Formats: sequence, C-alpha cells, structure tokens
Amino acid sequence: MIEKKIPSVKLIYLEAMRGIASIIVVFHHICIAFLPNIKENFPRGLGKTPLYFLINGSAAVNFFFALSGFVLTYRFFQSPSLNYLIVSSLKRLPRLMLPASITIAVGYLILDFGSTNYLDAAEITGSKWLATFGNANFPNGFTATSADALSQVWRVFLIPRNNYYNSNLWTMRPEFLGSLIVFATATVAFLEHRWAGFVMLTLLGCATRFAYPIAFPFLAGSLLAFVLANWPTLIIGVKPRPLVLLGILVIGMSRTKADYQVLASVLLIAGLIAMPTVSRVLSGSASIVLGKISFPLYLVHTLVILSVSSYAYVEAGVFAAVVTTFVVSGIALVPIVMLEEWWVPFLKRVARARLGGDEKAPNI
Repeated sequence: MIEKKIPSVKLIYLEAMRGIASIIVVFHHICIAFLPNIKENFPRGLGKTPLYFLINGSAAVNFFFALSGFVLTYRFFQSPSLNYLIVSSLKRLPRLMLPASITIAVGYLILDFGSTNYLDAAEITGSKWLATFGNANFPNGFTATSADALSQVWRVFLIPRNNYYNSNLWTMRPEFLGSLIVFATATVAFLEHRWAGFVMLTLLGCATRFAYPIAFPFLAGSLLAFVLANWPTLIIGVKPRPLVLLGILVIGMSRTKADYQVLASVLLIAGLIAMPTVSRVLSGSASIVLGKISFPLYLVHTLVILSVSSYAYVEAGVFAAVVTTFVVSGIALVPIVMLEEWWVPFLKRVARARLGGDEKAPNI
C-alpha cells in the first residue's frame, strides 16, 4: 500500500456528518407526523425545491449507509488483514443488537400500555404514518406480547418488515447485511494488483445495485475507501470550493431517487475529506458529541414522536411537539450513549482476548 495516508484528524468530523444526518431524519419524521403537507411538492410543500434536503430522510439514511461503508473498510484497505474482517463481522450483530433491543422493549411498553396519543394526533394532522404507529406494518391479529418483542430482537435483523415495535429499525437489516457484504467484498484488497481490486469492487458494486439495491450505498462508500486508501494523492492537496459542495448537498440530497442520493453522498464524503478548513472547524468536541449521539438519537426519536410528542401536539400544537421531540429524545438517548461507551469497548476487548481482534476496528 502507498505510505501516504489521509490524516486521521480529517476523518473525525465525519462523526459530525453522521450526527447531522440523524437530525435530518428526526426533522423528516416530525414533518410526516405533524406537518405532512410540507413533504409534498412545491408549492404545497418543500418537495422539488433546494430546501427539501433539510427534511429528506431517505437521503440522510443513504448518506449514513455510504458513510458506514467508508468507515468500516477504510482502515482495512490501508492495511489489509483477514483477522480484521473476521472480527469485525462477528462483532457487527451484537454491536447493533443491544441498543436496538432497548428501543424494542420501549415500543412494546408503549403498545402494551394502550397509549393512543399517536392516534389522537393523527386524527388532527391526517398523517397516515402517525396513525399506523410509524408505518409499523402490524401482522394480522397483532397483540403486543413480551415474547413477541423478545423474538423481534433477532427478527429485525434477518426478516423484512419485522420492526413494528420501533418502525425506525427497518434500517437494522440493511445495516447488518450491508456491513457483511462490504466485509466480504473488501477481500479484493488481497489481490496482487490494486487495479484488479478496483475493477472487481466496482463490478461487485454494480451487481449489488441490481441484486440488493439497499446495500448499494455501503458498496459505494467502500469503493471510495478503497480508492482513497490506494491513491490518497487523488485527494490530498485538492481544495474543492465550498459552493461546489453546497451545490452537491442541495441538489443531490434534495432528490428522491436513491441513485442520486448515493452519488451525492459519496461526493460529499470525498469533498469534505479534501477540505482542510472544514476538518479543522469540525474536528473538535462538538463532532465527537454528534457522533456519539447519532445512533442513539436515530433509535429513540420515533418512539418519542409516537408517544409524548403526540400528546404535546394534541395539547399545545406543533411547536410544543417539536420542542418535546428534541428535549425528550435528548434525555432518552443518554442511557444508550452510556451503554455504548461500555458495550463497544467491551466487544473490542472480547475480540482481542478471544480472537486476536484488531484495535483499529471501527466503532460504528
């Protein structure tokens, strides 16, 4: 591998981008719950306008997926190790499962207690998403039971549409399977010639686009990681204009077609890495905090909207619902952040002790 590498400080602020993406998802769900018309096309809503990226939840998720593909494989491509791939693959499920299982338990409690706040709010807003517990897709004859909730802790990662205790967990299956796919395809790094690895990874990415489209962003991010790890001079010294990146953000992330969102995500990641000014500004404690809260915020906010935020909306209106969503979500995510601060290092220690794990394995 080439010795020149992108300085690690430049990668810290990508944590901030993950946090911002989670916040956009929160705004997305607030809008479809309490302001459903704003999701419509202009002039009724922000659809097909440059501002739509601010509430475009699908674009934020695709950015998150592409960033995951990049972060999960970048250090591996710098220094390929089969043990790294094995350990990272084995850790992936427990790393995601424990925090997700907590929100499944909370969703079960909301349903078991018979809360109708979301139904009351839906009658006012006309939001189908809100009326169906966030597009929960309940099975026929569904009744919330502790046994069913416990089994969903596993099913949510393996079986489609098994996320009705917390509908936002629909991403867990592609997140888990997409991670395994990028770990498997990353073995192209063991090919003798890096160009052969690039061609093979590109072909695998194209095949994934048609065979399992939801995993395509992971492969796109991984391909970017391969390129930057093998040809870092392509980006070192490049100084993209901020207005160009802003244009990519506004135009690409305002689109509803996934392919445009993935392309814009990859260009944004590459462009942001190449901007030393941004890396200096966003490589501090704020970025670390945003990175730490990104996954917990994503996990908890939908259940907050379906419960206390819906109550606040019925009693006091939209502004109260928005404030409640962020305040209560901010409180609810703290235990998960604390859990992850113990859980992720614990998994690393177990991996090192049992499997000779690589300390460079990513935390996401």
